[in-house]
Amino acid sequence: MHPATLVLAWMLALTSSLALLAGCSQVMIGTSPGLPGTYTGELGGSTIRVELRSEEVYTWGWGEVGSRSFALAVLGPWRGPAVIAFSDGELGAGDLGFSGAGVDLTLPGTAGAAALERSDDGTGSTAGGWTGRWTARGGVFDLRLEQSSQGIAGHGNAGDQAAVIACPAPTAGSTRCSLLFPDGGSLRLGVEERGRALVVTGLGAPLELHRRGW
Repeated sequence: MHPATLVLAWMLALTSSLALLAGCSQVMIGTSPGLPGTYTGELGGSTIRVELRSEEVYTWGWGEVGSRSFALAVLGPWRGPAVIAFSDGELGAGDLGFSGAGVDLTLPGTAGAAALERSDDGTGSTAGGWTGRWTARGGVFDLRLEQSSQGIAGHGNAGDQAAVIACPAPTAGSTRCSLLFPDGGSLRLGVEERGRALVVTGLGAPLELHRRGW
């Protein structure tokens, strides 16, 4: 078989696998309300602070609750499920919704949502080396990542599915991430920096992503 035919067959197989793993149902989602900023409140007696960014249907950002920091990403316009990645490596699910001038945030292992109000306080996030757009050959996997000192969060497409992703900050060039789809399905992925590429594992065959313009 011609090499080009082999590459095309591999991409088609990967796209099919992503659709099967994520679930085949498609959810129509609207536009993000566009409320970037910093929000603070109380959760279980601890101060919680979250810095959010938004674009189209995506919301992502970073935060701190007590002494723990985390990255989060949400797929939905006004309220939606979130993937949460704590700095200690714990990956979990939560929920975030916009309410008036604030947000309601549920974190893994907590009872009820924390009501957060807009604040001028920042989280001290700083840009990291994985910030940018990363894509696989043929565009079968395309992610826009933003790295801070609290972790990595972003959004993009996996096969024909929209997706959001959250990861702890990498240690020795690698990390574990959680990828969330519109139907609520999720995948746990390994991501490792190799030279100028990011190699993603957990999709059957390793997938190499290369940086593009942000």
